[in-house]
Amino acid sequence: MAAKLASKSTNNQIWVSDRFYRKLTGDKARMSCGCGSEDGQPMLLWHAEDVSQDSRFDFDRAMVLRSNWCATHGKQFLREIVRYDG
Repeated sequence: MAAKLASKSTNNQIWVSDRFYRKLTGDKARMSCGCGSEDGQPMLLWHAEDVSQDSRFDFDRAMVLRSNWCATHGKQFLREIVRYDG
């Protein structure tokens, strides 16, 4: 499934199944740091995409990471995300 989802990727997007996304429990893997948002509050980095009409998938919804972490906090976020895999 990962390879099939990767084939849908453009412009450095990351596609995951909704099942995989639900397993992401850390806020750093789901939310921005808030830099760049109008009110300074963290924003959801992922967007839902309907894949129900694509016969390659056995699920109806995929999640797409379309945003990048900011230059200030990106390394810190990544280090914390890698620790989740412990």
